Amino acid sequence: MMRALLLVLLAGLLTPAWAAPLLVPLPAKKDVTCLLPTASGIWAAVYNDGIWRYAHGAWRRVSARNPERYTYDLTVGPDSRIYCATWMGEGITALDPRTGRRQVYRWDFDRPGFDRGDTRATHIVSDGTHIIVQTEAGLVRLEGGAWRLWAGLPGLNHTLYAAPDGVWALLNWDLIRISRAGMVTQRASLNGVVLPQKDTDVSALWADRDHVLFGDTTGVLRAYFPRTKRFAVVTAPPAPKLMLTAILPVGNTIYLAYSGYDEHVGRVAQYDRLTGRLSTLDDFSNARWSTLARVGDDVWVGGNRGLARLPRAATRPVPARVDGLPRMLLPDAMRVALYRAHPDFTPCAATHFSHDMQRSYPITDHQTLTGVTGDYNGDGRPDAVIEGHTGAGLCIFVLLSTPNSYRVVPMGDGSDEGTDHFTCLTYNPPGLYRSDWEPKPVRLAHDAFTVEADGKASVLYYWSGRKFVEYITGD
Repeated sequence: MMRALLLVLLAGLLTPAWAAPLLVPLPAKKDVTCLLPTASGIWAAVYNDGIWRYAHGAWRRVSARNPERYTYDLTVGPDSRIYCATWMGEGITALDPRTGRRQVYRWDFDRPGFDRGDTRATHIVSDGTHIIVQTEAGLVRLEGGAWRLWAGLPGLNHTLYAAPDGVWALLNWDLIRISRAGMVTQRASLNGVVLPQKDTDVSALWADRDHVLFGDTTGVLRAYFPRTKRFAVVTAPPAPKLMLTAILPVGNTIYLAYSGYDEHVGRVAQYDRLTGRLSTLDDFSNARWSTLARVGDDVWVGGNRGLARLPRAATRPVPARVDGLPRMLLPDAMRVALYRAHPDFTPCAATHFSHDMQRSYPITDHQTLTGVTGDYNGDGRPDAVIEGHTGAGLCIFVLLSTPNSYRVVPMGDGSDEGTDHFTCLTYNPPGLYRSDWEPKPVRLAHDAFTVEADGKASVLYYWSGRKFVEYITGD
């Protein structure tokens, strides 16, 4: 057993340390309210400090503080310019990202109670042909350089989203879909059905052709299905109470950003559509987060600490601190294969491992306590071995790549005897391995892994071309 622990510790010395999530503080130390990824960088709306751009590892303010001082939302227009909605201003600013030139489209229509010089424009979207803005005067659209009231709707609440089949908006507790022609094509009441609590507002909205996702100021995520006109609760409210501020589905994962009323209270979580489980990303719990954006294969979050890149397994497993324990996040292809074969699989909880093991185990890009990644069969694609529970108890599965997907290979049971015992996994790179418990050494051409189990022999597993072969490395 001591030999097994020594091998675990040596692995940490021989493998590069696991890099912490990338955090990019904003020089202005203000709240980022919107992230807009483009080919020229990540553009950020910074409340009370204008428009900033993050590119080549550095921040740069690209607008004067006025007229975009209270910047709230950004969108890319059909002319590739960046349009900026401000909390208080005389109109909407269009910024050319190549030349830096700006043009202000001033409010040019009269309406009772509408102040051209002091108008809140909190959300702005593009439907591919026009710019649409939510204002206190109602929903307006930029047509031929002039603003026109659109869809005949009065002042809106705090949500607006451009989907492939129209623009979704919230009006007096009605969820409304508006066609490009400005016609209301669907209306669903939220009052008393999904928002029974007093002083509860919708705070985040996302939509596609099949469903609408929306969150509220209690942190609950709900779904609306336009075809069946049905509502469903997706996640329960978090504890402590937090406002759900941003929703971003990517594949089978829904990323969620939360904000509290204190500057150090917030959360980033991910909801697994395959399993229905909500997990918290532990490294993002000490700030208010207000916006999410996908940048290539990465997902970024913005808030009062600036920008942060979330751990995401786009094409290969990556380590991340989730729900109190470093885990190996799996890409969609692996997760689909695993949960089709074992839909009741759940990862090990932190209580499964002793406190000493959690402190001493070296986390690297290749290994966590419950998962190890490598190329076991030598086909150039990542594989993984993970540990968790099914209805049969504690199990270890290998997700081995095939030409088109992954297959699940059971590796037997682990130890399930509480926190005084453990089963952990470690990474083995290619090379020559010798053991006092084997008659001859073995040379590995590809990655392998070792299962360390309290009260059992430590076993290295490598792929022979047809099956995994055991090589005992310790008692």
